[in-house]
Amino acid sequence: MRIQKFLIIFLVLISSLVKAIEDKTVLILHSYNQGLSWTDNLNNSIVEQLSQSEHITIDIRIEYMDTKRFEHESYLQSYAEYLLPKYKDTQLDLIISTDNAAFEFLKKYQESFVKNTPVVFCGLNNVSTYPEGFTGIIENIDVEDNLKSILSIHPDYRKIYIAIDNSITGKAIKQQASSVINAKFPNLKYEYLTDYSFDELKTKLSTLSNGDIFLLIIFNYDKEGEIIPYDIILEEITPFCKVPIYGTWDFYLEKGIIGGKITSGYYHGLEAGSIATQILQGLNINDIPVSSGPTKYIFDFPQLEAHNISTDALPQGSIIVNKPTNVFTKNKELFALIASIILLLTVTISFLLIIVRKEK
Repeated sequence: MRIQKFLIIFLVLISSLVKAIEDKTVLILHSYNQGLSWTDNLNNSIVEQLSQSEHITIDIRIEYMDTKRFEHESYLQSYAEYLLPKYKDTQLDLIISTDNAAFEFLKKYQESFVKNTPVVFCGLNNVSTYPEGFTGIIENIDVEDNLKSILSIHPDYRKIYIAIDNSITGKAIKQQASSVINAKFPNLKYEYLTDYSFDELKTKLSTLSNGDIFLLIIFNYDKEGEIIPYDIILEEITPFCKVPIYGTWDFYLEKGIIGGKITSGYYHGLEAGSIATQILQGLNINDIPVSSGPTKYIFDFPQLEAHNISTDALPQGSIIVNKPTNVFTKNKELFALIASIILLLTVTISFLLIIVRKEK
């Protein structure tokens, strides 16, 4: 009887221990709104990565700060008054923040909200110091490599026009871009397109002429407060802009940009989700250094053709999307199979002919 009681108590303790190890609660705090392609890509890949965690059951909570549309201080205070009481009695095992506004929010309310909860950030621009218990992925908008590739492809350029809006993220990127230009490209002929309404931007782009280059970094928040979604900005401006357009994010690809050193929200989120999983499985957050997110040279073949740019002019190792393939290249496995069958039949027929001749 005592042995049975001991076994029952032992099994209950083991069950509780396993449950404590396996059940985790994670909050994903997005700076922006659902429906924004960058945020959706981040969210989908983070959730995908967390869902693949072995031996862990994760309760994922998702919140959107919506700071593309509302970023004034009174709104952020109201948001804190909503969020903090909501999670007052929830034991969060980890928080993931995306982009600058969420990071700054968590830093501001570290004592009252975050406390000792580890924070994994991603999509962060122009931040060099991090609170204890924070680690993650820097959103590496590679201004230097983008400018290098543009100057290499267009050595006789006249002027580069760089679109960066006045959002929280835009201001951070503009500061980063200015530092890079001052240090690496002191003689660069360029102009920022920042304090424009969307209509004024279209008008400005319509005045660009041969030799000018347009670099679209971020412009989905104009000076009048109008939100211009990532998905439609190029659709709206390409009829007005006849010069080469370069970009820095994957959501601009196949919508009108030639390409560039591209940051992918999807792969960015996968990496952040991987870090979060390691922490949930027991790795100390202080043992994980902050790192830069992945970027790759990616170019759109139809846009290269439209502007008479040879693929030989692109940086080494560039990925070219939408490149036409001939029938053989597209079906090389099928052709290889057919060739093998023909070879086998040829060998078989030759062998049979030899046998027939010998019998004669």
